[in-house]
Amino acid sequence: MSGGKRLSGILPRPRQVLEFPPLRQKKVDQGYAEGIQHPPGSLREPIIKPFPHLKSLVHKSSPNPRQNGVKNYKDEISRLRRTYYRQAIAAAYDRYMMNLRKQAAAAEVEKERLEKQKTGLKLRMEDRIFTLPTVESFLLTYHPPATDPEVKRAEKLHRQSAQIHRLTQEVQRRARQLVDLHQNAETFIVSIDELNKRIDEEFADDKEFPLVDYSYRTLSALVNERMRPGYGLDERDGVYSTVVRELVGTSFRGRPGYAEIEEALTTQVEPDAEKTKAE
Repeated sequence: MSGGKRLSGILPRPRQVLEFPPLRQKKVDQGYAEGIQHPPGSLREPIIKPFPHLKSLVHKSSPNPRQNGVKNYKDEISRLRRTYYRQAIAAAYDRYMMNLRKQAAAAEVEKERLEKQKTGLKLRMEDRIFTLPTVESFLLTYHPPATDPEVKRAEKLHRQSAQIHRLTQEVQRRARQLVDLHQNAETFIVSIDELNKRIDEEFADDKEFPLVDYSYRTLSALVNERMRPGYGLDERDGVYSTVVRELVGTSFRGRPGYAEIEEALTTQVEPDAEKTKAE
């Protein structure tokens, strides 16, 4: 040491803290030169010994005591966990095999049922094939047309009646729709002023919403009153549609429907026809 007193002496021997202190890894020797034989028991490449870890040395030098409550508790928990896991696996395997057996039995029953059904269908198809006439036999058989004039006239009248009935139903359906459209047209908004007025009425601050109590007796009376012919509703709507229209306010009270209009027109046409005949 420059500028000070030089210390000299022998250092004390280091104290051994651990019972088995870790060994430091030694440097690897390079071995011998080329062409020189090795001594007995030596190798070209030296074996490197594994360097022990400090924790492993501590665990080996001071293991846990056998009568340890925590260790015994953990060992018991581990044993129980393995036991329960083994039992759960065995139970799951038993359930799996039971399900396989059930599925196999159900498949066998279904197969037998399909076989019986197939046999029955085959017998019915054979009966149908053997009893029903074939297309060839139908074509080979002569089917003369009706030659009786009365039969021809009856068939023609039947076809005309069915056609007239279909046309009449279509005309009545369109007439009902036109009557409903004519009655509903009064509430249509066709101008900007009407639209603004309707918006102001709907969003007014002083608008009141009356609560109407439609009890069973009230609805029954309403249905009995409004289901009379000619109320302006289609006959296909029925009772429930009548009640709903009355509740939401879409029906027109006192307005004639298609039935009343048709009856009025028929009543007006008949006196005119009688008057024409009389003249």
